[in-house]
Amino acid sequence: MDTQQIYVELLDEGTIVHRPVPAIHIKDMIFKIEGNVPETETWVFYQEKLLSVNIINSLVAKQN
Repeated sequence: MDTQQIYVELLDEGTIVHRPVPAIHIKDMIFKIEGNVPETETWVFYQEKLLSVNIINSLVAKQN
């Protein structure tokens, strides 16, 4: 199992905001969030939960 970066939605921000968080890849698209939720943030998921991750849209930046 390896650690990867996933994005978790923050609540109570006034707009849609996602934060990169470390997560352990369990299998397929299942991850377990690591680390602590900062006191000033409310995440849509709690740490230590197993999540099924969906790939919604990804933008790739190219260097010219």
